[in-house]
Amino acid sequence: MSPLLVHEWTGEPFKFYFDASISESMRGTAELVLAEIEELSEVIEDQIGYSILESAGWIPGSERGFDFSDNNITRCEGWRHAERPSETRTEAGTIVATVHPADLPYAAARSHCAVILWGQGIFKTNYDAAVHEVFHLFGFVHSPLVSGQSQAPPGEGVQMSRTLSGGWPAPLGGVTYEDIDALRCIFPAPD
Repeated sequence: MSPLLVHEWTGEPFKFYFDASISESMRGTAELVLAEIEELSEVIEDQIGYSILESAGWIPGSERGFDFSDNNITRCEGWRHAERPSETRTEAGTIVATVHPADLPYAAARSHCAVILWGQGIFKTNYDAAVHEVFHLFGFVHSPLVSGQSQAPPGEGVQMSRTLSGGWPAPLGGVTYEDIDALRCIFPAPD
């Protein structure tokens, strides 16, 4: 199943929000994420000639479209499943980033509902994983050249560059010209 955003592409940029229900102590770091997404947006538009992403600020917790389970998210409104047809997104084309209330040891993308989440501990030390996780929402998978990363489902999606896959310390999480260029095929230019 391809990521939700692939189906929601209309030619309008996806809006990237941060969940306003996070603790006050993490808001400064979240602002850095929003700024990084804005920078990514500019780099993408400069390279491919049109915008596919914009930093949209804060979204109230009541409008974010999901709840938390012990180690994940739940009741994610983006999931379009035959058994739950009434669960649809209130606003197509949005991405929501959040910090899970538990101290999870990872950052993750949930492409079925366009959500990025961090555990509290890792958010304090690895907030710049945002670019890597956004590319998962765009349909990218880890490079097989980087060991220790899952390849599930294997063979499905566009391969990230080695640097983006590894999230190496580099401008914008290691995103390369080739990573951005591949976005043209996934999200064709608007008419």
